[in-house]
Amino acid sequence: MKIFSILVMIATASVSGADFFDDFEDDYIGDWVERCNPADWYAQDGMAHCESWSGPSPNALIAPGSIFTEDCTIRASGSAVHVIGLVARLDESDTGVMGYVSPDHNVARIRLVSNGNLGEILASIDADFPSDVQYNLTLVCQGEDLQFLIEAPVLDMEWQLSATDPDPGTGQFGLLTGDEPHACWEWFQASQNLESETGIWACDVDDDSQGGSAGDGDMAFEAGETIEFGLAVWNGEQDELENAFAVLQSLSPEIDVPVATAEFGTILPGSFTWSGSDYVIAADPGAAEGVTYPMVLSLFADGGYFSQHSFDLPLGEGYCSDFETGGEGWTWSPVEAGWNDQWHVTGQRNHTPGGSASFKCGDEGGGDYADHLYSGLGSPCFNAALGSTLSFWMWIDAQSVRSAAEALDGGRLQIGQFGRWQDLVPPGGYPYDIVSGTTGPFEPGTGVYSGTEGWQLVTIALPDSLCGPRQLRWVFGSDDEGNREGWYIDDVLVVADQVSTEGADLPSLPFGISVFPNPCGVLANLRLTGDPMGIAVIEVYDLSGRMVWSHTGQLDADGTLELGWDLTSCSGERLPAGIYSALVLAGDRSVKSRLVITGTQ
Repeated sequence: MKIFSILVMIATASVSGADFFDDFEDDYIGDWVERCNPADWYAQDGMAHCESWSGPSPNALIAPGSIFTEDCTIRASGSAVHVIGLVARLDESDTGVMGYVSPDHNVARIRLVSNGNLGEILASIDADFPSDVQYNLTLVCQGEDLQFLIEAPVLDMEWQLSATDPDPGTGQFGLLTGDEPHACWEWFQASQNLESETGIWACDVDDDSQGGSAGDGDMAFEAGETIEFGLAVWNGEQDELENAFAVLQSLSPEIDVPVATAEFGTILPGSFTWSGSDYVIAADPGAAEGVTYPMVLSLFADGGYFSQHSFDLPLGEGYCSDFETGGEGWTWSPVEAGWNDQWHVTGQRNHTPGGSASFKCGDEGGGDYADHLYSGLGSPCFNAALGSTLSFWMWIDAQSVRSAAEALDGGRLQIGQFGRWQDLVPPGGYPYDIVSGTTGPFEPGTGVYSGTEGWQLVTIALPDSLCGPRQLRWVFGSDDEGNREGWYIDDVLVVADQVSTEGADLPSLPFGISVFPNPCGVLANLRLTGDPMGIAVIEVYDLSGRMVWSHTGQLDADGTLELGWDLTSCSGERLPAGIYSALVLAGDRSVKSRLVITGTQ
């Protein structure tokens, strides 16, 4: 199973510099918006569909999130009879640009959209475009330059058009068709084209037991596993990178790269391209987890082009830090040039029971934060497995207008990869919105944490589309007048509450374990299901692999066993906060679940 692991919009508010991805696997497009002319849009069988037979053209479906951008790269994969395409820069008057291919008319075009209608043709080619095949489409908008790439992967064919936008402007992007009996799209992705150097744009991980991978299928690279590793490369040069390929190298003996070369074809300037095939990476069974391993990607292209790009690859699932040993691996700096930063490890406030440290954005000790902050605190790189949940504790004292739930200063959370960040929104949204007329870094209406609140637990379920190598970032911003104590962060945990099973000839009765609540602070309720009257052994391990508690019990006549565990070890000592694995053994079968102990009483 391939998971494109970066291009996902988490926030539903207006954003800039945003990335977006939708694979339609949830069969839901209710948050997408129909534009231009009406059509029958729906999601089914993991795809987006449109039927607009004999209706006016064009028909557009705009991505959710109110994302407005001028320079962008949008891609989609789909098929159609008459027209399948992409639209960008669509403003409030339904004016923008589009690129499309028409298999039944054997033509492809870059064209303007004018007030919701077909506009001027900017570029056109006639070719024998096959019907009933999947097309990968890429529309790149960079200033007045427009490029449209059409690929038919099953036939190893591609076509390319270029044009000049006579009036470049900011707008939205999405899917496009017209006069179409049935078009369908498997996925859609978009990103804003920011000025950046050539380098790694994104990655994805596949650790199932198919193809070249051999793992537990949780999309987190762990010791003893072999993964398929996809990379996307961004072209920051002025010219195309033609016939590009890249060689991946590990600088650690614990990590091997048995398949080290992948081709990227032509990478357009100001755009990114995924590797045509995956790299294969293997980790030694004895390799340490919870750390990162240095890797180097060497990129080659026609004309003697060569560049090298270093990155760290995490090994192990999840992340846990209470900052009691400092901020090793964490980074902090202004988010943009011209702003200030005040993140640091402090002993002023702490949440960890028996601890003494946390991270603070603000002055030393109990002093107030400074004006003109746009401060980012970034975590080390870690692997988010399928079904992961982020939890952390925060204490905040920031300028707000409590009666109006508005804020002058505040903080918000982001998740990213290779220096590209997108917003995370907690359940129910942020409690405050930035006021209008602000001199701070956030746009008016941006949701933030603010006000004055004691230690509180924040829990956010991470979408499965965000699995694989990740970083977290806490961003605090202040305006140019008025200050409070600041924002404290402590006890950061990322854990997957997933179940995996092993063994053959499993009975029809489900065999599994559930833990509630999770995270747990005082008591964990364990519930096992399996063979009626069967014997099961429960073993709990910490991240070092040390067994800290065990219990043997018998399931009842209904095939269940329920018990409460007071979170003490075999020796009766209270277990510290952290991530643990609960392993259940019954005959030749086993089942595993992650659990988190918060340490709160």
